[in-house]
Amino acid sequence: MKETVGSLRAYFILSGLVSGALNVVALQRGMLAAANIIAVVGIGFAIAYVYAGVRLRPLIARSPGRVLRLLIAGGMFLALLFGMNMLYGSAVEALPKIILGLLITGYLFVNVRRLAAESPAAPVRP
Repeated sequence: MKETVGSLRAYFILSGLVSGALNVVALQRGMLAAANIIAVVGIGFAIAYVYAGVRLRPLIARSPGRVLRLLIAGGMFLALLFGMNMLYGSAVEALPKIILGLLITGYLFVNVRRLAAESPAAPVRP
C-alpha cells in the first residue's frame, strides 16, 4: 500500500503526540538528571514531528531534505537511547518503545523520500 501525504501527516502527528506524552510522563517522574535531559530532547523531537506533520505537504514540495534530516536525527537519537539501554541494561520496558520508534522512523523516512521523489517541485537530498 502506498502512503499518501495525508496518511503520512497522520503518522507524524500521532507519533509526535504519543512520543511527547511519554516524554512528559518521564519528565514528571523526575528521576536522574540524565533521564530528564533525554526526556526534554524527546519532547523537542515530538514538537518537531507534530510541526512536520502539520506542514508536511509544503515541506515535501519545497524542502523535503528538512523532513528527511529530522527523521535521521530522530532515528539517531532513538539508536543512541537503544544503545544506552543495552549498555546499562536498564529500563527493559523502554526497549520495545525505542524499537517501535525506530521502525516507525524508518517507515516514515522511506515514504517521505518516495513522495519527495514523486513531487515535481523539489529534488530529493537527505
